[in-house]
Order: sequence, then C-alpha cells, then structure tokens
Amino acid sequence: NAKRDGKIKEYEFAKRKVQLFTDQLNESNPLLTEISEAMTKEGAARDNITLSYREGRTEDAKVWEEVTEKEATAKSLANDLLMECNMKYQRLMRELRESQEDI
Repeated sequence: NAKRDGKIKEYEFAKRKVQLFTDQLNESNPLLTEISEAMTKEGAARDNITLSYREGRTEDAKVWEEVTEKEATAKSLANDLLMECNMKYQRLMRELRESQEDI
C-alpha cells in the first residue's frame, strides 16, 4: 500500500523489515532443525538406556549414556547459536527502526 500511495520511504522501510525477517528465518531454520534432531536422538538414547538396564545390558546402557550426553551437548550448542542469531536480528531490527527516526 505504501508503494501504491507514493510513500517510497515507508515502502523501502517495510521492504527492509521483511528482508530482515526472511534472513532471520533462513539463518535460524537449520539451527532449529539441529536442536530438534538432537532432542529426538537424545530421547531415543534415554529409551535405550532404560531398556538396556532392564535387560541387564549395563555396557550397552553406558554407551547410550554417552550418546545422551553427546546429543545434549549438541542441543545446547545449537541453542546457544540460535540465541546469538536472535540477538543479531534484534540488533539489526533496532538499528533499522532507529534509522527511520532520522527521517
């Protein structure tokens, strides 16, 4: 509507805002996938720990405990990267809004 009404500055602002949202989605999506996959693997490993102990396979349970720890670490690292991504786009959006205050 802004473009149609001849409000070029408002149109460009909205266009940049949409691009930032798109960029954030593109950057965060692989991280969200990584977190989801780590959670799935961690859950399966926990199930295997329970089953292994139930069946008396202590050594197998220990292996699955290592898998659980590995996936928990992967999940935590991806979550940290997601938070960094979020902070980056919060900053960029704030800078964009502040740039409009000067107009």
